Parts: sequence; C-alpha cells; structure tokens
Amino acid sequence: MDDNTEKQVKLNQGEINALKKAILYLKFECEEESSLIFSGSELINSAFDKLLTNSDSYENELKFYSKENPYAEQFILDKIKRQQEFYEESGEDKSVSEEYFLSCIHPYKKINN
Repeated sequence: MDDNTEKQVKLNQGEINALKKAILYLKFECEEESSLIFSGSELINSAFDKLLTNSDSYENELKFYSKENPYAEQFILDKIKRQQEFYEESGEDKSVSEEYFLSCIHPYKKINN
C-alpha cells in the first residue's frame, strides 16, 4: 500500500474548522514539549493546508496566516528551548534546524524571514 496515494474525504465546514482548531491548539497552545513531534510534522502541515484550501473562509485565512505571528514564534521557541534543556540534562545533543523551526511555526511566516 502506498502511503502517498491521495484519498478523498468529505467534511462539512464545521468539521474542517474543528480539525484546523485542533491542529492550531496542538502547535501553538499545547505546552507539552512532546507535542513538537506534531508541530514540526510535514504531514500535519500538509493536512492543515488541505483543510485551509477547502475552507469557506480560505481567502481571509490565507491573508491572516501569511503574516508574522510573534506570539506563535515565541511559543514555539520556548517549547523547543524546554525540550533542548531536557535533552542536555540527559546528555543528548538535539540541535534544531531552521527548516524544523519553520515547520513548527507553519502556517505563519517567520519574523524577518
């Protein structure tokens, strides 16, 4: 079975909104460092983009998300810092790439990108 085969799923607008809110919560409100595995996931970001594209408010949301969000950026930076401190205490080296950080703050743009 090919995991990249597109599947068709029908959702109503309420379901689309609920899933977008759940993803945004996981990325920008959930304080658990372990949520970074989802925050930086290309699959989660792709699913969010597809939900956004099929939303009735796509154009307005696209304008909103194309802007910088200092709160979201700082939230992610703080969560990454807490995770790095944990790894440092355990003797592991877990450096964070710029690409990973950009995936974590998706759908927002990086400040001074």
